[in-house]
Amino acid sequence: MTHEELDKLQAQFKDMYVRWLENQEAVVQAELQAMNADDVRRFADANNLNVTAKTPKERVVHLIGMRFREKKQLTSKVGTPL
Repeated sequence: MTHEELDKLQAQFKDMYVRWLENQEAVVQAELQAMNADDVRRFADANNLNVTAKTPKERVVHLIGMRFREKKQLTSKVGTPL
């Protein structure tokens, strides 16, 4: 994967995450489902998700959703006193 491709996929991830936060989860989910298996794996790989060429597409989509939820939890806890 080239540096340019990596940057593009990371920007796409950020865009999808922002839309997911804006209650467009179904739209983002549909976009991920519309991608072919190899593209969704590359998308996940570019965003530091541990996937292989044999990881099923549904599992990759699930991992992306988990990452979105994890990111939301981490950012909502910033500034929260312990």
